[in-house]
Amino acid sequence: MNPPRHLIKTLVAILSVLLSALHASAQDASLDNKLNDALRGGNKFHAVVAVIVTIFTVLFAYLVYQDVRLKRIEKDLNSKFPNNNEQNRNA
Repeated sequence: MNPPRHLIKTLVAILSVLLSALHASAQDASLDNKLNDALRGGNKFHAVVAVIVTIFTVLFAYLVYQDVRLKRIEKDLNSKFPNNNEQNRNA
């Protein structure tokens, strides 16, 4: 089963925004040296970024999965009960 085209476009757009923001923040030279050393010392910064990116990636994948699943269920219900939507709109 191929993912819908709009989901792929959305994913590409979100990833490009995140990567450009990460690239822009990496070039910010105005940070205080002590704060910069504290965050980046011992690769702690990279570990935190990796964990956050992983959490958001898994969360986004889960939401896409639930969206596809819900659309499939709605499609099945609409095929079984075609007049149900009209009755709900009139109520």
